[in-house]
Amino acid sequence: AAFEKLRKPYVMIQPHTGNCTYNFAAADQYSVSSEIAQLAISKKYRSFLYLFKDRDENPEKLRGFQETLLANGIPPERIHIRIVGSADEKDSEKTFLSFIGTQNRNELYPLAVYSFEDWISMGIVKVSRSQGFRVPEDVGVAGSSGLPEAEHCDPPLTTIQLPMRKMGNTAVEMIFEMLSAGTCRLPGIRLDVKLVKRESL
Repeated sequence: AAFEKLRKPYVMIQPHTGNCTYNFAAADQYSVSSEIAQLAISKKYRSFLYLFKDRDENPEKLRGFQETLLANGIPPERIHIRIVGSADEKDSEKTFLSFIGTQNRNELYPLAVYSFEDWISMGIVKVSRSQGFRVPEDVGVAGSSGLPEAEHCDPPLTTIQLPMRKMGNTAVEMIFEMLSAGTCRLPGIRLDVKLVKRESL
């Protein structure tokens, strides 16, 4: 809203809210999160956990993951959501340990965990193994920020590859198009995101 009041061309890159309609270039995080859910289902995981950073996080990852699970007949009681509160690895480990400590172990595993950030997911791999769980047999883990370090996780982390360069180029093209057309508004553009399948899920 603040940008629109300026009455000048602008483009938001990867906005944090999921309800934008105009003037944005963003990765299609809904679709790739849906792919991760489908992959977890195909691997026969029993339960599913999504780790949120906080309530201000873009909801598209959660929606894609949760809605795909429900559409494939996963009962709601087997889909869990927890808020970590930060991107700190220790906070994620604490949240994960608190979660598994309150669940019926006979009904929880194998468990698939999907988080908002690769560092968080790598922390879940680490703490799962420290608790004696096998990754991915007992606890499967996927991240969603495409960090280069994810490849060197043990086991290598399943994650996504964000089209960062393409988002930037698309934003520039949109600005030029608005300037040429004498307008300050264009429909937003969502770009495909690649799922990088590795051994953690």
